[in-house]
Amino acid sequence: MWASEKKMRKIILNFPLYAGVLDLEILLEDGSVVTPFEYENKKKIVCYGTSILQGCSSSHPGVATTNAVSRYFAQEVINYGFSGAAFMEKEVAEVIASRPDEDMEMLIIDAEANAGMSMNLYNNFENFIEIIYKSHPNLPLVIMNRIRSTYDGEYPNHYEGHELCDRVMKDVVERYQKKGKNIRFVDNWSLFDPSDTEFTIEGLHPTDSGMKVLTDQYIKVIKEVKGIK
Repeated sequence: MWASEKKMRKIILNFPLYAGVLDLEILLEDGSVVTPFEYENKKKIVCYGTSILQGCSSSHPGVATTNAVSRYFAQEVINYGFSGAAFMEKEVAEVIASRPDEDMEMLIIDAEANAGMSMNLYNNFENFIEIIYKSHPNLPLVIMNRIRSTYDGEYPNHYEGHELCDRVMKDVVERYQKKGKNIRFVDNWSLFDPSDTEFTIEGLHPTDSGMKVLTDQYIKVIKEVKGIK
């Protein structure tokens, strides 16, 4: 990056989503300095979900939803995206719940695309929520269902499974709302047409355009939780 005007700039490097970084070299002009910066808001937005959340089909890491959300709110976003393995196990809930209370502003759970393909969501969802609330009773929770896929039109059991997941999630959310918890259900099902190649690469995983639609949904919901107009 070359610039004629000499001034301090904030530069964000988004590392690869599916590969580790062992070494990093940064070349600087003579007289340049590098200093770390911190976000003013020290609390983090924590997200748990699937390969879609992880950003698997983004053309580059900066397009991934959590990275885009982080830039929008100037705040760190933690990405617990597990490719093909977001099954809502209690062990994962315990890891998330082990974070200090002052470390998390909210938790977004967007795992149906994995956990809903078996009985994992049906069996694990309420216990997952309960584990989080035991350590963080006042933590705002956002529960999202999955985006529609082309497979739902081809295989009836996919759609039936989605309907069951919706009933389970909505029922649990409603019961916790009656207990006074700050928890909400967000419907992502019809965000875009999965058969449109502009939005998915194979009827399931979002392209950059699809990722932008999903990111806009995240931003909208997060603003609601934060109370931002």
